[in-house]
Amino acid sequence: MRSFPVVLLPQPEGGYFVQCPTLPGCYSQGGTVEEALQNIREAIEQVLEDMTDRGEPVPQSGPPIATEVTIEQRVKDPHRAGRGSVDSLGLIATRAVKAGKTSFSDSH
Repeated sequence: MRSFPVVLLPQPEGGYFVQCPTLPGCYSQGGTVEEALQNIREAIEQVLEDMTDRGEPVPQSGPPIATEVTIEQRVKDPHRAGRGSVDSLGLIATRAVKAGKTSFSDSH
C-alpha cells in the first residue's frame, strides 16, 4: 500500500478539482470532497497501472507541504524601467516569508 498527496481546489461553479502532484497529468473532479477523493483514487490507480504496463518507474514523493502564496499584481509602469526586477508579466516582486506563508508585493 502506498499514499500519494493530493490537492483539492473548490471551484467557483461548485464541486472540487483534485490533482496528484506526484503523478503529472493525474487529476479529476467531484461534486463533493468525498466524490473528488474517490475519483482521484481511481485516477491514481489507472496512472500507476499504465506506468507499470510501460515499464516506467513510479515517482517517489515526500511528505506534503501545504502553504499558500499571495501575489499582489500591479500593472507595469513603463516610466519605472530599471527600478526593481520586472518579469515578463510586468510584476515587480519582492519575496517575504512570514509564518509559513510566502507573499510577493510590489516594490515601489
